[in-house]
Amino acid sequence: MNGWSKKPSLIAAVELQAGLVKKTKALTKEIFEGIVSKTPVASGSLRASWRIGVNAVDESISFQQSHSNPLPAPKFNMPKFNFGDPIFISNSLPYVFDVENGSSSQAPQGMVRVTLASVKV
Repeated sequence: MNGWSKKPSLIAAVELQAGLVKKTKALTKEIFEGIVSKTPVASGSLRASWRIGVNAVDESISFQQSHSNPLPAPKFNMPKFNFGDPIFISNSLPYVFDVENGSSSQAPQGMVRVTLASVKV
């Protein structure tokens, strides 16, 4: 192969794919942390219930009724993924749509729309 141990096109493709995986992870982190930081807090359940899923929506939730000691914000935890896998940032609490559409005075413009509008791709 003209002195190459691997075809240059294969090396370039692998490096491009690795770069895209890294960029995807960074973009997912920016969006996730933006949404979480803009989520209004009473008990903290809504904010704590943001999840990242790969290939499927993570429908788990964190729930607490007490407003005196709100649940902490979730930490960014990116599941392992391959380039091209669908990535879902989700919240399965039933009132998330109401809050996103302005029902909270703490986030009258929502959380997701505001975050996505601010992301530079």
